[in-house]
Amino acid sequence: MGKLTALAIALVASVACAAADNSVPPATQGTKAKEPSVIAPPPQFAPIDINTAKKDEFKKLTGVTEAMADRIIAGRPYLSKYVLVTNKIIPEEVFQAIRQHIVARQPDQKNAAKVAKPPTKP
Repeated sequence: MGKLTALAIALVASVACAAADNSVPPATQGTKAKEPSVIAPPPQFAPIDINTAKKDEFKKLTGVTEAMADRIIAGRPYLSKYVLVTNKIIPEEVFQAIRQHIVARQPDQKNAAKVAKPPTKP
């Protein structure tokens, strides 16, 4: 009976040591769950102001031709970027492709008035 008791104690001790070991068994090391990959967003750039942009800036936009850029510049100023479609300056398909990349900023009326006035002499 002494051998059986010693064997049981040794077995319990080895199981306890194995349970305390935090290492991953060799069979499961390669099957570790993969973390979801993070996809980097596309590079962002500031939207182009259709009231101040130059022709070459318009031509960088998807689908905008040189003729469309000329029409956009000739029709300035715009209150809204949507006027480009309603006034048939560019086709709807092109507008849908570039609408996230354009804005129609309005000049600040207070600053415009200050710039327009000549300075008064004291």
